[in-house]
Amino acid sequence: MDRIPVLLLAALVTALSVKAAAGQTSDRLNAVVADTYLNNIVKIDVNESSQAKGGYGFIFARQGDILWIATAAHVVYPNFPDQNSVVPTPYRDIEINTRGHAGAWPLAGAPQLGDGDLAFIPIRVPLSVTGYDAWVNKVVESYAKNGDPARLPVTPTAIEYQPWGGTIGHDEVGDLTVTGLVSGVEGDSGAPIFSGRGFVGMYIGSTGANVIPIEKIARSANAAGLRWMLTEFPKPSVPVHLCLALKGSLSAPEIRVSGETGMAPLDAGSCTDTRSGMVMIGSSTLFTSCSPQSVNLSDQPQQTIEVACDVALEGIWDGGPAGTLTFSTSEANSWRFEGLPSLPGGWIKGNAYMTGSTLKLLGVSQSGLPISGTLEVTERKLSGALLVGSQSTSLVLAR
Repeated sequence: MDRIPVLLLAALVTALSVKAAAGQTSDRLNAVVADTYLNNIVKIDVNESSQAKGGYGFIFARQGDILWIATAAHVVYPNFPDQNSVVPTPYRDIEINTRGHAGAWPLAGAPQLGDGDLAFIPIRVPLSVTGYDAWVNKVVESYAKNGDPARLPVTPTAIEYQPWGGTIGHDEVGDLTVTGLVSGVEGDSGAPIFSGRGFVGMYIGSTGANVIPIEKIARSANAAGLRWMLTEFPKPSVPVHLCLALKGSLSAPEIRVSGETGMAPLDAGSCTDTRSGMVMIGSSTLFTSCSPQSVNLSDQPQQTIEVACDVALEGIWDGGPAGTLTFSTSEANSWRFEGLPSLPGGWIKGNAYMTGSTLKLLGVSQSGLPISGTLEVTERKLSGALLVGSQSTSLVLAR
């Protein structure tokens, strides 16, 4: 046998390794989670006609002992669509088999027609059944993009993943399309299409419009009076370069952005690298409050948001011999205050209003004297003059 040159052999090994790695990373879920998705899929057997091919469906809701299944209408209705019948009659001998359970589950009622080639089937799976995880609900992906991979999680005889081969796309009106599915034969009708993160639609045929998008299935179920209980698998995060347009009374409040990548400071341009999704915004400077405190970043690679940081007045301030003054939040840029019992006229109370770094106080003293004043604000000190009646008093509050 001819020997393969060493360099050629190395190239082949590298190519095969890359291909294997690509196959492993195509499942954008780990293998254990992806395997649990198969619990949602049911095998539908029709036993009364040689023309019936059967097919698949998937569980989308539980109501007490009833599990609801979405499938293709032509799987459970003969000669669908029947133009000569206003209300088509379903097959009479339908068996529903679920993964990991021996034997068929009984139907809890006749199938219900949905929009287009959709039908919904109730089966009875008592809540008292133990040791059987009938379904999981975070299995939907509605954000798949053109070029994302797709595959069927069924064969004509079994609930199991097929090799990758399908490619997700969208038609001229934005509806989902899938091409190149491995298997994809008539007996697979009604099966969900798996993107690597979740179910993106239903396979309904090997020719023509072969996919019903998951959003249309949900709308059809709701229109039929059924509760759609499948939820979105969390959208994966992507890198985001985030810049903050700083506003408020504090121009350099040592802001930190905390997200999936941990806590990160801003650079000299008030920017940082983080990831899409929810991030928290706060300051490492004591007694500082920033708004918004959180933001849900999109997957755009460059983003700018406005952030206003001001002194957080809430709490107790020490006025020395005059006593303490307590601020509590009233509304945006407005606070209630009460305290300083040793001032002329006794304690004071009223409202304070912030403009830039200046705080204006208006209120009344314990003896009924009007009070007013203006204080300059820093994180740890309020200083200025307070007019109690006609008497002016210097005031310094610290914390």
